[in-house]
Formats: sequence, C-alpha cells, structure tokens
Amino acid sequence: MKRIRLGIVLLLSVLMIQAVGLAETENRTVQFRVGYTDFTADLPAGYLIYTPELGKDSPLLKMISATTGTIESYMKILHCVLCGVHEEEMHEIWISATDRSEILSGNMKEVSIENQRAYYDGVSVSRGRYTEYQHSGKNYFVFENNPSIYTGGASVYASFFFNKYEIAVRWESGNRKKTDEDVQKILNIAESIQTAKQSTEEQPREVQKTADEKKTGLAVTEATLFFDEKANRGYFSAKVENRGPKPVSFGNERFAAYDLWGNVVYENTYTDSEPMYGLIMPNDYIYVSLDRPWDAKGLRADEISRYEFDPKPYTYSVRYEKIVCEAKFEIVNDKVYPRTNLEVTLENNTDHPIRHPYLVYAFYDRNHQLVDVGSSVFSDLTVLPGSKILLRPYDDFDSIRYLMANNHEPKTVEAIIYYEK
Repeated sequence: MKRIRLGIVLLLSVLMIQAVGLAETENRTVQFRVGYTDFTADLPAGYLIYTPELGKDSPLLKMISATTGTIESYMKILHCVLCGVHEEEMHEIWISATDRSEILSGNMKEVSIENQRAYYDGVSVSRGRYTEYQHSGKNYFVFENNPSIYTGGASVYASFFFNKYEIAVRWESGNRKKTDEDVQKILNIAESIQTAKQSTEEQPREVQKTADEKKTGLAVTEATLFFDEKANRGYFSAKVENRGPKPVSFGNERFAAYDLWGNVVYENTYTDSEPMYGLIMPNDYIYVSLDRPWDAKGLRADEISRYEFDPKPYTYSVRYEKIVCEAKFEIVNDKVYPRTNLEVTLENNTDHPIRHPYLVYAFYDRNHQLVDVGSSVFSDLTVLPGSKILLRPYDDFDSIRYLMANNHEPKTVEAIIYYEK
C-alpha cells in the first residue's frame, strides 16, 4: 500500500511541476462520463485537464511524460473521471464518481441513496465530519478537513448524489495553503456539474444483476456503519425488506468493510437478524445488527471507503408473530455511563399467552436515519391475554456513548415484540 501511495504522490508531483507555466487550451465547460450519463462542469481558468474521453488529446497529457495508462491507473483507484492541474497556483482538481449502491445491494432505483444517507450521518465513515447545504434544490456535502494525500497538505471535498452515484469534487493544494477563495471555487465547481445527456447504449450488466437479485425479494433499504477507532469497534445496522411474493428468511450473510485501496479490513460471515432466522413476510421487514469488536488495530475511520452487505435467502427459518409496541426513552448524557432509558409497553390483545417475548428496538436520529439496533429476550416472562406490561431492556452504553459524542443522538425509536405461538 505504501508503494502505491508513493507512486501516486510522485506522479502527481510530476504533473504539477511540469504543468507550471503552460498555456490553458481547454474551454471552461468540460464534459465527462459517469456510467451511461454525460455530465458537464465549469472549471476556472488555468487548469490543464485530463478525462478518459479526451485521452491523448488532453493538453495535460501532451505536456507530461506520463501515459494514459499511468494516469488512468490511479484515476481508477480514486474512482476519478476527471483530473486537472492548475498551471500557476499548484492546485489539483479531481472529480470522482463512486457507485454507492453496493452497500445497499444495488436497490437504489427504488430507494434513493440521497434519502438513505447511508454514507452521510453527520460524521462520514470515510471522510470525517461534514456540513450540508442546499443549492438549486440539491443537497451538497462539504468536507473541509478532508485528509490530504500530502503530509500536512490542504484539501477540500464537496459532493452530491446522482441516482446511485456520489459525484465528488476534490481540491488538493501543492503549496499546502487553503484560502476562503479556494473553498468557494470548489463549491462553484460542484454546483456547476449538470447532466448533459443519457446514453442510449445497452444498460450495464450491474443493472441486470440487480434485476436478478430482486427476484429473491430481499432489499436492504436502510444501512448505517459507524466505526469507533478509539474503541476499535464497528457498529452496523440495517433494515431488510421482503419485496417478493413469498415469505423468506436469511442468515449467516457476509459483511465486509474495505479501505481506500480496496483491501478488506474486516470481514464477518455471521450477521445477526433480529430475531435470528426470522421469516419475513411479503411487504414486511426485519432489522439487522452487527456489533462486535473488530480485529483491525490502528484502522482510522477515514480509511474505510465502503462496506458490503448482501443478504440471500436461507433454508432454515422461524415463524414469529409480531406486535408493534408503544415506546419512549430518555437520554441520560452521563460522562461515565451515557445511556437511553428505554421503556416499552407490551399489551397482549391476542387470545393466547405470549411466552419469552423477543424485543427488537431501532433508534433513528433527527434526520430519520437508522443509527442503532438492539434486542433483548425476556426468557422467563409470560404475558397473558388482556395483560399489559412495561419492559425495560438492557442498554449497550458503548454504542450510545459513541453516537452522542458524534452528534447522533437518538430522537425516535421503533419497538417490536416477536414471539412464537
């Protein structure tokens, strides 16, 4: 990994050094392609640019010794569709397009990732804290303290969503200086990006694959990953819906997190559904949680670029009845033992006893984003027909402490009781 980083830094240095003093030959409106859609972006004067569409015709490539293969190799690593080097200010611009549908199993045509906030939660998994603002009806996310590839370097990162893609503009300073004017320039570039046209070519294979996956009926409609680098612990929560015509369960499905270079930093083939192996009826859903210590010592939150979770049908299943319960909670912001005092009211309006109730609760933040899933089994409890009982589950204060410290204080909760007849 160190060799790859060193190679990229050296190549970028060559790009910047040799670009100084060169005349700008490109128009300010530049076209690039993302998947099967063409985009345009307005770049300030002074940037020599390269895109795969320009190839050898790029003025930047004509002025340096690097080949198209060399440039595109690290552009691929960075998911980059356009790079530019300023001839005088020693600045770089990188426009990237990252397919974010992988974390939600490719089901983004039906559930917009912009609404899911799967990567954006107040503290991005891969890029740290961000601010959000709107322009012309579109949400933008700005990471002004995004890590630079240069030691002590300056960087700005602004992005927005287009369907399943995150379109991002990254600015790097070779002279390690960043002014308010530089920040405004990068925001202007991000805001200028517009769709030009949709290609009439055959849809890519990944769309066909998604169609095949939908036959299983399982769709991940909400997903959130937090990584607490101080505790070396990850928290993954998800909501899985059954959109198919038949009941289905899943179990022992793979979860994997990747670093910026595509290496697996954590992998687990045993992910808990809540309850385990619960049969999901058509148009119903079930929650998922993965909360275990990670064997990834020294890993930083900003080194995680993406994660995968793709539930598949499972042969074994348990048929549970379910009751949606009233629930309320109080946030106790204690420095030593922060917690949510959750109270769930279980009312048995059935004609049979409820034995060993299995409580599942899902917390959502102020943006209606799923932030935490927990469960508790009351194995010695039986609730008779017509009875009402108040349940107080045990709270995992580690996850609550992390959420509250990172501006994810729970605001609402959903509580569900599962039981077998």
